[in-house]
Amino acid sequence: MSKDLGSVSGENGPVGANIYRLRRKLNITQKELAAPRFSVSYISAIERGRIRPSLKALETLARRLGVSTAELLSEPQDSPQPASKAAPEGEVGSVSWFSFLINQRQHSYRVSLPLVWASIGIEQHRLEFAKELLDQLTPGSLSAEQRLIYFFLLSRVLLETGRPAEAQALIEPIFQQAEFSGHPELLESCRFRLGCAYAQQGMFLAASDTFTLCAQAINNGLINDPLFLIEVYSTIAEYHRRLNRRDTAITYYRKALEQLRLVSDPAALAERSAQMSLHHLESVHSGLAYWYATRSRSFLELAEGRRQIAQAALSLGNIFLEAGDSSSAEEQLRQAIGLSTQLETHNQAVLSRLALADLLLKRQELQEAEKLASEAKALCQPGGKGTIEDAALYGRTLVVLGTISKALERPEEAEQCFREAITIFEGQNGSKPLADAYFRYSELLIQKGQTTEGYEMIRKAYLLEQKADEQASP
Repeated sequence: MSKDLGSVSGENGPVGANIYRLRRKLNITQKELAAPRFSVSYISAIERGRIRPSLKALETLARRLGVSTAELLSEPQDSPQPASKAAPEGEVGSVSWFSFLINQRQHSYRVSLPLVWASIGIEQHRLEFAKELLDQLTPGSLSAEQRLIYFFLLSRVLLETGRPAEAQALIEPIFQQAEFSGHPELLESCRFRLGCAYAQQGMFLAASDTFTLCAQAINNGLINDPLFLIEVYSTIAEYHRRLNRRDTAITYYRKALEQLRLVSDPAALAERSAQMSLHHLESVHSGLAYWYATRSRSFLELAEGRRQIAQAALSLGNIFLEAGDSSSAEEQLRQAIGLSTQLETHNQAVLSRLALADLLLKRQELQEAEKLASEAKALCQPGGKGTIEDAALYGRTLVVLGTISKALERPEEAEQCFREAITIFEGQNGSKPLADAYFRYSELLIQKGQTTEGYEMIRKAYLLEQKADEQASP
C-alpha cells in the first residue's frame, strides 16, 4: 500500500531535488507540472522535501518530466555549468548573484555555503537575504545533519520576523524522527528555538519545560559552544526576569558572564572551536566539523591581527627609544599600553609597561615606574595568579622591579627580585635577558660593597653577550 500523499517524511532522499532539477531544465513552472491532477503547493512541498509522493504520483510526475521513476529516485548528478554563462544582472552580494557563483562550483559547495551564508545574513540582520538562501535549498536532498542546521536557521528567521507559530510547527516534528537522534547538539539547538517560540506565544509552561531541558543538556555536555551558551543563558535569564523570578534570572545571567573570558580572547575561542571541530569530525558530523573549523580559523586570524597591531604600537615606541626621542617614545608607549589593554594582547601589555617603566626609571619618576612594573608582574605572575603563564616574561618584570627597588633604596627587595629572575633565566636558553639581569644585579652588589661578586656578574654578562653575538653572526 502506498503512503498517503500528504505524509511527512525525513527520508525523501533525492526525489525533490531531481524533480526541481528536471523541471528547471525543461523550463516549466510548478503550476505547469502540477496541472491538472496536483496542486502547486503539493509540487512545492515535494521539491522542498517536506512530503513524499506516492508511487502512483511519482510515476505521473516522471512521465510528465520525460524520465523513468528510477531516475527520479537516483542520486542527482552534477551537471557542470557552461563556462560562457553570463552572471545575472543585479547588485553584487544579492541572492541571485550568490546563487550564480555557487552553481559554478562543485556540488559539495551548494549546500554548505548557502547554510553558512544564511547564518551570516541572520547575524547581520539581513533576514530576507537569509530566507531567500534557505528557500533555494531542498531539504529532501540534504543529509540529516544539514537538515537540522537548515531547520535551526529557518526557525531563527521565523522567530526574528515575528512568526513563532510557524517556527513551532517547523521544529516540533523533528523530535519524533529517529534519523536525527545521532545529532544531539543540533537537536538541543533546535529545542532552544522551540522554547523561544513557546515564550513568544505566551505558552509559559511549555517554554519553562523546554528551557529546563536545554539547561540540562548544557549540564550534560551536549552543548559546548560558548557563543551559543551565552545566547541560551541570556535568553533564559531574560525570560525568568520578565516573570519576576529574579533569583533564577540572576543565576543564568551569571552563567552567561562566565563565558566572558572566551569571548574576549579570540585565541582561546579559536582553540575551543578547533576542539569542537575535531570532536565532530571523530563523530562523523562533517557539517559541524566544517562549521567549527571555519570559525576556529577566523578567530585565530583575528587573534593574530590583534597581536600584530599591538606589537606594531610597541615596536614604534621602542624605535623612538633607540633614537633617543624619549618624549615621542613615552607618548607611543602609553598608546601601546592602552591599545594592548583594549585588545587584550597580554604579552604586549606586559612589554609596553616594562618599556615605559624603564624610561620613567631613567627620569627618576620612580613611583609611576613601580606602578607600571607591578601591573606587568600581576599580568604574568605564575601559578595561575596572572592572566598569562610566561616564565621568561615574568623574569623580565622582576629585573625591572629589582632595578626600581634599588633606586628606591630597598636593597633586600631588589636582591630578591634579581636572584629570582636569574634562577628563571638560567633554566632557559635566553642569553640576553640573563645578561641584562647579571648587569643590573652587579650594580647592586657593587653598591653594597660586594665588588668581587659584582665583577663576576659583569664577567658572566659579557660572556653571554659574546655568545649571543657569535650565534647571531652568519
